[in-house]
Amino acid sequence: MFKSNFATAMILSAIALMGLGLHGCNFTSSNFAPSSQTTSSTPSLGDRYAFKQGGFSLQIPKGWQPKAIADLKYEAIVDPKAIAGFSNSINFIDEAFSGSLADYESANFQLAEKAFKNFKTIARTEFKTDAGASGIQIATESEQLGNRLRQVFFIVDAPQGTKLIVTYTCLAKDGDRFAPLFVASLKSLQFN
Repeated sequence: MFKSNFATAMILSAIALMGLGLHGCNFTSSNFAPSSQTTSSTPSLGDRYAFKQGGFSLQIPKGWQPKAIADLKYEAIVDPKAIAGFSNSINFIDEAFSGSLADYESANFQLAEKAFKNFKTIARTEFKTDAGASGIQIATESEQLGNRLRQVFFIVDAPQGTKLIVTYTCLAKDGDRFAPLFVASLKSLQFN
């Protein structure tokens, strides 16, 4: 039986992000895909950031910065412009799994449903990055550490039999204006 570190990573991410006072966004089916219109209050994409240890890169929101988080392999990308002590963020995990994206999703989201209070899937769709990598995009909602969170998971087939999971973890209130930015950032993902 496959034993995943996915649920553990979700918990560590939430603990680390709450400890940093990070917050995020509200994704619904209607705003799940990128929009051609953004408002001036929505940040744009900035520089490409390379995760050398993982062999991948993506464009991060303009002005956002990498931040090392204890017990996580990759840096989180955080918005330094905190509002009331919170900032939006992006985090990353990878895991060896040579099966299909659907098999990985099934194995892990069954665990997540049991691990988190009031866990529910809000939307699910398949996608391709601009470079052609296939993935599954899943928006969820759950209660963690006393907060109602939205987490959007992008599960991507990565090289050498691994899956890369890019997660946007947010409080469930400001997300409509950030959803197009997050999807655009993920679509810029490239493996070296």
